[in-house]
Amino acid sequence: PFLMKGMEQGVELFLSTIKNNERIVIWGDYDADGVPGAVIIASFLQKIGYQNFDVYIPDRHNEAYGLNPEAIAELANKETKLIITVDCGITDIAEVALAKEKGIKVIITDHHLVGEKLPEADVIINAKQIDDQYPYKLLAGAGVAFKFVCAVLARQRFDIPVGWEKWLLDLVAIATITDMVSQTGENRLLSLYGLKVLRQTKRLGLIALCDLMKTRPAYVTEDDISFMLGPRINSASRMSHASQAYYLLMTNKDAEAKTIAKHLEDKNKERRDSVEIIIKEVAETLEKDFASGLPAIIVLGSDNWSLGVLGLTCSRLVEKYGRSVWLWGKNGVGEIKGSCRSDGSVNVTEVMRLANELSGGDLFLDCGGHPMAGGQCAIIQ
Repeated sequence: PFLMKGMEQGVELFLSTIKNNERIVIWGDYDADGVPGAVIIASFLQKIGYQNFDVYIPDRHNEAYGLNPEAIAELANKETKLIITVDCGITDIAEVALAKEKGIKVIITDHHLVGEKLPEADVIINAKQIDDQYPYKLLAGAGVAFKFVCAVLARQRFDIPVGWEKWLLDLVAIATITDMVSQTGENRLLSLYGLKVLRQTKRLGLIALCDLMKTRPAYVTEDDISFMLGPRINSASRMSHASQAYYLLMTNKDAEAKTIAKHLEDKNKERRDSVEIIIKEVAETLEKDFASGLPAIIVLGSDNWSLGVLGLTCSRLVEKYGRSVWLWGKNGVGEIKGSCRSDGSVNVTEVMRLANELSGGDLFLDCGGHPMAGGQCAIIQ
């Protein structure tokens, strides 16, 4: 892990914060990559008996992707001294500057594409940095978090038995498979051994979820993660709040595990219904407004569409219509937010960057993601 740029410095800062018993906040993304990644670091802190930490996961519906100034101000009031991000932060230049201004140090761990300018965080750990020497560039966000914990333990074991960290690989496998990063190289290895751990999992939440899906953890496959476990974990942020998925993966109480698992099962059903409704409305609109032929890209939206399912719906529509799809809805504070998926002909993050550049920088409030899948973007009307 120390081949990653910033890893040595990140571990040193993390360990010094622990030594001084200062408040740490793990800031995770709200999907099935960021949440398991946050659980990885939280599980480590819990294992060593460190109590002065918290986990912050934004509300997908009412907060921007990644860091946001309102929450940073709130964390500063709670005497937070270190924020460590998981699966986000690489584009949050102004937000990191605000955190530093308020006396909060920042470690960014991320795997998303880097921009021309990087946040002035204390440490950035992302193998996609231009001068990074790590040989594999395609780890999921939780994969980066796992490498970070491995690096911390390489410097200080805290009397934790050698090999304990391998029990975190079930979380890495869930994130790596669900986030649809390339199943090659190290990712393939992490998924392989993560499945072996998942089949022996002691996480009561995963056991309860498998029970509702009428499957046994011992027989879980990568398809089960892709089409059953992952969507249910993701349904927390899509239809309510991602904290439910975090509590599911962290709980050591059987009754709580069963209650949360049932909640996520119900939300997953709502999620499926929402996707079907939007697909139907899109089909009706295209048939009415584009009877003579489909546009080169599909851009549609409605105030009534659930923000949490737009990415999923985009993917379905790309398959159906064979072109890039951009969908938007409106969040609880009146901002238009959207998701986009490419059909392979364009890099959607580059499209957003160029569009913002050509408009003088006043089109997108926030945007990012991967070449094939753009994260939710706040758009100025």
